[in-house]
Amino acid sequence: MPLLALNTVLPQSMRIKYQLAIGALPICLMFTSFAPLWVLATWLEANQGVPPNSPILEQPNGFAWIALFLLSMVFLMLAGYALGWVLNALISRHVLGWPSDKVRAVYLRSEIPVHWLKDGVSDTKSADAESISRWEAQRKGGAVRFIAVRGVLAWGGPMLIAMYIVPAFLKNHPFTLAGVVFSLVLWATAGAAFGALIWHASESSYRKLKQRSEA
Repeated sequence: MPLLALNTVLPQSMRIKYQLAIGALPICLMFTSFAPLWVLATWLEANQGVPPNSPILEQPNGFAWIALFLLSMVFLMLAGYALGWVLNALISRHVLGWPSDKVRAVYLRSEIPVHWLKDGVSDTKSADAESISRWEAQRKGGAVRFIAVRGVLAWGGPMLIAMYIVPAFLKNHPFTLAGVVFSLVLWATAGAAFGALIWHASESSYRKLKQRSEA
């Protein structure tokens, strides 16, 4: 069965408050990673010989800086997300007093407690069936539409604003055609990659839930 941290299908059958409860730490720590990321960005500027507060793309090592920055961003965000789920499991075990077998069942096998489920979903098998039905309806739109909406627009758009437009305003950098085009292509591509990752994770969770429901 899929890890709960990687299960993007089953949470649709959970009550909102439990979705928020288990998602708070992973999401917060994932975006908290931007704090050390900006410290790292300053170090990268010095290491790559990029003058402070200057347009990155105009520098000889600008592309190297961007590549290192993006790799670091992905690593730190994934590390923050993983740490959040580890902390969730530790809190469940040592603060809430769950037995270790329940912790393993929930976080390693996605066997969520019945009281976490929405009204009308009475047990894990019903939750699996509900989640399968919801994903089957959603996936009818196809991978391209899903990636465009969930990846390029919903993730790539905000990242473009946060990582290019806002810093440009704060540092009083002029917007250039080359910079705008590069940033649009960069974050559209990154968003597409993110959307594809979520699509494949959802498909994997879907197949595993179907196997469990048919067993």
